Amino acid sequence: MTNDWILSVLTDLQVFADANDMPQLALQLIETKILAAAELSQNPENPTRAFNGYEAEVGEYYRSVGPSAIA
Repeated sequence: MTNDWILSVLTDLQVFADANDMPQLALQLIETKILAAAELSQNPENPTRAFNGYEAEVGEYYRSVGPSAIA
């Protein structure tokens, strides 16, 4: 079993933030998903595809809203 479930949880939180007018939180969750996917891909017990599977989804959304102003 892999730890990819965390990406689904972060996506659910992001969707909630988007739906409830929390744009800064939504952006932070996008950045958190990118970090989580990258770290999961470094784990030898978790396939690299975990990062590749989420890269397009996260990248497309991130580009559509622009970079975060949160440091």
